[in-house]
Amino acid sequence: MFTTYRSTEITIEGLDKLQQSQMWRCVEQEVIHPWYYVQIGRWGRRSASSSMMMIHHAHELRELVDRQSNLSWLEQVHFVCPPHMNGTSSWTMEPLIKISVLTFPNSEDYDLQINVAEGHSYFLNGIGNATACTVAHILYDATRDISPK
Repeated sequence: MFTTYRSTEITIEGLDKLQQSQMWRCVEQEVIHPWYYVQIGRWGRRSASSSMMMIHHAHELRELVDRQSNLSWLEQVHFVCPPHMNGTSSWTMEPLIKISVLTFPNSEDYDLQINVAEGHSYFLNGIGNATACTVAHILYDATRDISPK
């Protein structure tokens, strides 16, 4: 999750008070958990533009994929991985290729297998690589879910 503080909110004079978004100079991530950095393309009145979105859960990424249209689409997605998952002393950010939901025999447990461009696979719960599992479904696939606009 990302935390915001009222003291870092940006106030823009004349902005419609009914607008559904707010702007912040910074956000804080309180839990050392991976997240997704997503570039969204949007059509405006005269041209297309892009913005970046920080997403905490893979299922929220799936919701964005499902809501794509001719007016709003995913241009690229990166997986932001904490040191304890990537085996280094630093966070890494790598292009996301695929997220698979893995299930286990005789269990209700599941894991997410996260594949990135450099060929690495990460397991969200850390159990996917230790147990025989099957792919229940693909939550995200860059070849299918990124729009070539």
